Amino acid sequence: MGRTYIRAQFKPINSEYSRNLARKRQSIIRGSLNKLFVDGYPPVPKIRDKIEQWTGCSIFELSEHLRRGPFVTMLDFRVKESWHLDHVFPVSLIPDSEIFLAHYYKNLEALPPSINMYKSNMRPMNEHTKQRFQTWQEFVEWIDRDPTELRRK
Repeated sequence: MGRTYIRAQFKPINSEYSRNLARKRQSIIRGSLNKLFVDGYPPVPKIRDKIEQWTGCSIFELSEHLRRGPFVTMLDFRVKESWHLDHVFPVSLIPDSEIFLAHYYKNLEALPPSINMYKSNMRPMNEHTKQRFQTWQEFVEWIDRDPTELRRK
């Protein structure tokens, strides 16, 4: 017979743990994108499935999304040091309860390292109102809208 393990108590996930997990996920996503861009092959299926779960799209859709960014002409995706995987809305400003939504593909962009360092943890600008988003929830509501709807108003 097999052993049965019983957990007596579940520990709540604290802020530091969830932030570290978010950093680890970002590292896995970036490493997998580097393998795709530099070596030309996708990650193993286990990692590919995790990335699809975290980002809401496939690794190939994510790479296409990153290649449509505003700074794409300044980037050489085949050189690891020439680009950073950036969060449009900074992870440091996302509430702990929603930290796992930080890697949604619409919140990711490829930036040159110098611009990413300058940007630091600035909130993104709402192109419609020309003001910075004040909360994560406000940003989430905006990215889920149809961009053509925003242009009509």
